[in-house]
Amino acid sequence: MNPDREEGFVAVATAGLVLVLVGLATLVASLGAVAVARHRAATAADLAALAAAQHAVEGAGKACGMAERVAAAQGARIVDCALDGAVATVEVSVRPPGRLGSFGTAHARARAGPARPQVQVTRARTVGNPRWPAGVPPEARHLRTQARKPG
Repeated sequence: MNPDREEGFVAVATAGLVLVLVGLATLVASLGAVAVARHRAATAADLAALAAAQHAVEGAGKACGMAERVAAAQGARIVDCALDGAVATVEVSVRPPGRLGSFGTAHARARAGPARPQVQVTRARTVGNPRWPAGVPPEARHLRTQARKPG
């Protein structure tokens, strides 16, 4: 055998390239699993907060118990559950699958409750300005007038 010959270099280079590609694919798959865990945590937090808010009138214990059941059904664990009147705030954690779970958990927080009551104008009068139609509240007239001024 001649030591100057480069036989076998292609095999070694190919093996090295395959190892790099396998490592890169593993990294991409791991990042994907972490992203899925984060989305699962966000979804579980949203659903748990909605369940807790729906049962808020029954008390914090019952509402947070319902939030735990909903979170568990989504594969999550409740970290914190609090009620402030009819508004529920829930924090959950989800452990990524496989060996990634040993590095930590994905957390998400959600808040749910009744919507703010909307102010409804039943009848507004126009005073001294006939170009404003009936029903436009004075605050809207002020904003529209300011928006028209060149600035």
